[in-house]
Parts: sequence; C-alpha cells; structure tokens
Amino acid sequence: HVQAEQNTQSGVGSGVIFLRGSNLTVSASVFRENRNNGLGAAVIYAIDGSIVDVSHSFFEDNAYSRNIPKASDRSVASASVIVVQSSQLSIAGSSFAANTGGDAVSCVEESTLTVASTSFERNADAAQKLSDLTDKYWAYKTPLWAVQRGSASRSIANRRQAAASERQAAISLRSGSAATITHSSFAANGGHSAGALLVSDTGTVANLNHVNFMNNHGDAPGAAAGAIFVIDNATVTAVGGSFDGNAAASQYAAGAIYARQATVTL
Repeated sequence: HVQAEQNTQSGVGSGVIFLRGSNLTVSASVFRENRNNGLGAAVIYAIDGSIVDVSHSFFEDNAYSRNIPKASDRSVASASVIVVQSSQLSIAGSSFAANTGGDAVSCVEESTLTVASTSFERNADAAQKLSDLTDKYWAYKTPLWAVQRGSASRSIANRRQAAASERQAAISLRSGSAATITHSSFAANGGHSAGALLVSDTGTVANLNHVNFMNNHGDAPGAAAGAIFVIDNATVTAVGGSFDGNAAASQYAAGAIYARQATVTL
C-alpha cells in the first residue's frame, strides 16, 4: 500500500519502478502525476520476463512526454503508465484515469496481459484532446461523480505539455502479445489510432469478455477507430459487452472497430 506522486525519469526506464527479470505485486496503491520524459514508462517499466500483479490501485494524471530522440533506442516501448516487454502483467479492480501522452498500457514482444474489473477513462495520446474528452466523460458519468469535475478540470492545465504519439490507444498490444480483458470498461479515451484498444502484428491476440466501450475517439489522419483498431494479421474476439457513442475522424474510419488484414469475431 503506497502512494507515489511526482516522480520523474528522463533517460530510459521508469518514473517510479523499473523491473528487469523481477516480480512485483502492487495492491491498494495510488500513482499520480508521475512523468516519463525519456523512453519507458511513467509508473512501471517491466522487461526480460518480469511478472507484475496489480490490484485495487489507482493511476491518474501520469504522463509520457518524450524529450530524447526515439531513434536512440528503438527496442524501448513507451507509455504514460505501464510498459511490459517480454513480460507478464495482470490488473484487477483498478482505475486508469486522465493519463496522457501515448498508450496508458503498452504490451510488446510476446507479453501477456490479463485485465479484470478495471476502468480506463479519459486517457489521451495528446494533451490538447483532454478538454473534449473530459466533457464527454462528465456527460457519461452519473451525477454522483459531478462533485469531482472541479478537480478534473483544474488538472487539465497540468497536462498541456504532453506530446502527441503515433499509433496509440489506451491499451496497445504488439509483436505477438496476448490479452484477456473481462468485465472492464473504456470511457472517453482518445488515441491516435483508437481511443481504447490497438491490436497489431502477427500472433497478437485480444480476447474480450463483457467489455464496454463508450465515447472513445480516434483521429489518425489515415485510418482510425473510435474503440478498437486491429491490423497486420492480429486477432480480436469479443463476447458480450457494448459499443456506444464511439467516433473516429480519419480518411478511413470506423466508429467502433477498424480492421485491416486482421481477424475479428463478435
């Protein structure tokens, strides 16, 4: 049970925790306003067979804003909250809210992701989207949450400098990674390729069970999806769940799911 706030890294690694071939258990913890100004993650960066287990934790207002050239290390993935590379990540009963600058969670190089009973809300790939996303979020939420709007609006000003990213979503799965997501929700997220979920590359698989997608938005100029963007021989299977109010603004766009050379089963 920890609280971690305003930690920063500006090289290659993590603002809070960097794991290499190690195990980490996080429970009932809070991570706010941590920064990844280099390559890696703002909160957790796990590589080389690490195992990360997160439960009942809250991730808010963390950010990725790259200040060193990406070309300096092409093997390093980056995200506003968590990166797992050739590693395992499980998330249960947690919340990811208002994190900015790329994926909230990025899984690459045959990583494994399991998500259960978790919400992803108002995460964005660029700071300038946050005002629009916040309006959609509060329209969607029940009046019980309205009391929090003041603090959410004030925090927008602190995220204006987060950098736009390429081909991003709230969760990104690449290079043979596999995810199982159950009884979870994606609301008012904004991304380059998709607001909620990007699934890319041969061997990459996402299995969704009763997952709800509401008011998510993608705006890549070439192609985008409001909720799910699946390409390059990847596979998505969804059972139950819903798609409501998602939107995309691109040359080739889909409000809910965009698939190119991929397999989708609903």
